[in-house]
Amino acid sequence: MRPIRNFAYCTALMATFVINNPHCGQYDINRTRLAATYLENGRYDQALIELRRALREDDDNVTLYLFTALAHMGKGDDLLALESLIDALSIDPAHPDLHNTLRDLSRRTQRYVEVQSQLEELLIEYPASASLLSTLAWTHARQGHDDRAIALFDSATAIDPQLLSARLDLSRILLAQENFTRAESELQAALLIDSTDPQLLLALGQCQLHQGRTSTADSTFQRALENRTIAGDIATRVAQLYYGHDLRQKTIEYYERALVHNPDNAFVLNNLAWTYAEEGMLLKRATNLSLRSLKIDGENPVYLDTFAELLYMQGKYHHAFAAIRRAVELEIETSDNWPYLQEQYEKMRRNLL
Repeated sequence: MRPIRNFAYCTALMATFVINNPHCGQYDINRTRLAATYLENGRYDQALIELRRALREDDDNVTLYLFTALAHMGKGDDLLALESLIDALSIDPAHPDLHNTLRDLSRRTQRYVEVQSQLEELLIEYPASASLLSTLAWTHARQGHDDRAIALFDSATAIDPQLLSARLDLSRILLAQENFTRAESELQAALLIDSTDPQLLLALGQCQLHQGRTSTADSTFQRALENRTIAGDIATRVAQLYYGHDLRQKTIEYYERALVHNPDNAFVLNNLAWTYAEEGMLLKRATNLSLRSLKIDGENPVYLDTFAELLYMQGKYHHAFAAIRRAVELEIETSDNWPYLQEQYEKMRRNLL
């Protein structure tokens, strides 16, 4: 299966600051607007100048600290960004944007130990904060401390049973541990609070797939697809889940659905073409899909390999070898994909002899 591409980190938080901070004076709003504009244009030093001035006028404004953290992240000053986020959490320990940004920072920098330490200090001041407990649990989970993470998630949901993110993160650990019964219980409890959350429904469907309840899982995935705004992304994720369970026909069905919503998504085009190739069906359509992916990203060795394999399967050996040779030229020798591409290269080269 082709690896999923991570979605780009989004900092589209700037548009909400006036609504979230109606108490700000007009002077501060103007400075924050200016800082937001600088942030959006990557002018981080100018943003920091305006933010420092605004903080002198209003040092309890969580949005200003959040923007300061984003500016420091833009400059690569990760410890200063962490300091700003912790300052903001000391004012509002339940603010979801702060927790999301803190997690993004932690993932990007792998500074889980530092973040964990800062959160533990904040919990001395706010021992009953479910949000702080949940993010602390998340840092433990990222470090492989599953038992500690589970205990902290349990504490968080005991304080706030409606904290959906905690139940979702907890279910992921339980899924990894193959504790499907409890994982499903956590997800069903979360869905009683929000029955339409697509992430919860995807996780529940995955849990049901692991238990061999394919028809039930498919019904759950159908519920997730009712969110038309992100239906293409949901269908892509469902296709990947089915692929992981060797259900190729379902994989094809959902990649085709994804393609309806995202017809120019190279990842979907390539993976659908590859799955058709594995099934040995509709090879001409698969080749066309593969070509479309290469028109979007022609220097991707994974996509070139798919195209080469399809040409090879149709007996077009010279064209297949040219494609796989280009894939090998583009691939980094230290990549996990390198040995496989070498095998493909040798297989296709032998047919030219």
